[in-house]
Amino acid sequence: MMPVIALELDNRPGTLAEMARKFGEEGINIRYVYGSAMPSQDKSLFVFSPEDIDAAARIFKDRR
Repeated sequence: MMPVIALELDNRPGTLAEMARKFGEEGINIRYVYGSAMPSQDKSLFVFSPEDIDAAARIFKDRR
């Protein structure tokens, strides 16, 4: 089983691209990502499987 990071994101155009860019800026490849969003909702949930889970966790630790 591969570890994943689940992120609640704003449900607006470009938010997924912003998150993917953060991974790229740190040199972290994404194995896969999947998500769910409903047009009537303000938030969406995306699950990322990064190659380096520890480095990815450090990126989002500072978001809190």
